[in-house]
Order: sequence, then structure tokens, then C-alpha cells
Amino acid sequence: MQQTTITPSRSRDARRELGLSQADVATSLSINRAYLSDFENGHLTRLTKAQLRKLRDLYEAKAEEARANGDEVELSFAEAEITTTEVPEIRSYTDDGLMFRAVESVSKEALAATKEAIKSNDIRLVALLNNELQRNESFFGDGELSADTQHAIGEAYSLLAANYLLLRSVTGWPEVGLNADSIGLADNTIAGAMIEQARESFVRAGLIEEQSEEGGEA
Repeated sequence: MQQTTITPSRSRDARRELGLSQADVATSLSINRAYLSDFENGHLTRLTKAQLRKLRDLYEAKAEEARANGDEVELSFAEAEITTTEVPEIRSYTDDGLMFRAVESVSKEALAATKEAIKSNDIRLVALLNNELQRNESFFGDGELSADTQHAIGEAYSLLAANYLLLRSVTGWPEVGLNADSIGLADNTIAGAMIEQARESFVRAGLIEEQSEEGGEA
């Protein structure tokens, strides 16, 4: 179904005309800044009708406020500047028993590297999941899980989460601003923290760069 909205370029122009940063707009709309960045860069990130409506309403409200303060603001959304939201093209990816849906913008190389990263995690997962539970001795039946077992369970959950996030990166998860073209989620979100914890897997998949010894990107 089609929906009318402002174009990515019109959003960018309106935002700059009003002196708003992407962070300002994202905060006002309660969305991830990377999500807005993807939209304005034309990466065909899906925006909901409600978000598109709020985006336009925000610009128009800010323009009225500026005019009321005596500022000259040129801002309009003529019909010629309205287009339809484009939904990312999806294609099936099947290789060596692994099948999922991937957005067209993700390269074959990225898909292959993502598959290898998932398979590498799976090898470790098999070893962890087949481990026998170990419990501490207790006078009253089974005791608490041992420290080693608890550590193994935590590692298994982390690897499972990493595999899921890898898949969602190549299939696209616009609601949290996650896609293979823009993995740099905000540090102050849970999603961003989980990506950082799974950094090794994302580096192996080629979706983010390895950090240098100084702490920056290599």
C-alpha cells in the first residue's frame, strides 16, 4: 500500500532551514538518530505512517514558531515534493543450509561473511549447549548451578543474541535503526550496547570495522 510523505531530501532541507540537527529531530520523534540518517541518505529505510506524519508536523510547527518570532523561514511541502515511501527490496538468500530474507542493498560478500560468522558462533554454541549441567553440592537435593555452568549459559545466550542481530542486520530492522548499511547505533541504547558486546561477530561478518589498539576504528 502506498503512503504519501516528504522525500528524504526535503526532510534534510527542511531540517537545515530550521537549524535542527538529526539528534534534535530524532529526540522529538522518539526514534533512533541512525534511523533518521538512513532515511535522509535515501537508504530506503521504512518509516511508518505515524512517523512520517510526525516528521512533517514537526517541521511545520517549528516553521510557524520561527515565523512568530520574526524569522524568515522558507518552508513548504508542495505536492511536487511529495512522493511514496519505498520499501526495501527483499530477496531470498540460501547457502549451505542457511536461508533468510535479505535486503537488496546488502552485498553478496557481506551475506557470505555474515553466514560464516554465524556458522563460527554455532560451532561454539554446539559445544556449550551439549555440556552437562554442573551443580554445587547441597544437603537438600540439587544445589545451585556451578559458576562454570552459569558462565557457559551466559556465553551461549550472548552467541544466540549475536546470531539474531547478525540476521536482523542483513534483513533490516528499521524500528531500531538496524541495517547492514548503518550498524552504528546510539551508544545510549540497549541495542547499541548489545551490538558492542557482539562486536567480534560483527567484525567477522565485515559489518563493522575492527577497533585499533588506541580504541578507535582501524
